[in-house]
Amino acid sequence: MTPGSGKPRILLTGALGCLGSAVRQVAGSDHELVCMDIGPSDDPSVRQGDFTDAARMRDLLAGCDAVIHTASLHGGHRLTHTPTQFAEANVGGLVTMLDLCRELGVRRFVFSSTIEILVGRDWTASGMAVLDEGAAPRPDWIYPLTKLLGEQVGLYYFSTLVVKSCSKW
Repeated sequence: MTPGSGKPRILLTGALGCLGSAVRQVAGSDHELVCMDIGPSDDPSVRQGDFTDAARMRDLLAGCDAVIHTASLHGGHRLTHTPTQFAEANVGGLVTMLDLCRELGVRRFVFSSTIEILVGRDWTASGMAVLDEGAAPRPDWIYPLTKLLGEQVGLYYFSTLVVKSCSKW
């Protein structure tokens, strides 16, 4: 909670993107959002920063209760970034953020993934399908693969950090 306000302080990555903008719209006044994005903005409430930059993220995470992580390299970067850059940003950057959350005591983390893990880049290629939690992952290029790996990284941090620390209570 932000001292004196009683409002949860939440870091929102990718605040200028489609999902980040939607989160900002529905967040309301019950939360204090610390908004950041890699790109410059005319909006003074959005701080510039790269979620893979540990020093910048440490500054932005200080005093936060939670993170909503919507930033990533995605389909719009397909022609401008290499698979290695996708992995370094989307997986390596996530690990950096989760390590910082552990260090700073930020215990809540929302990770946005993608349906492309299940249906691939061309959503219509496999025809009609029923998708649920039991559907097999079928990433067909680096972006959904990094998101699938991000889900696994999140499960690892949850099971090794949160569950183990709770079992000591």
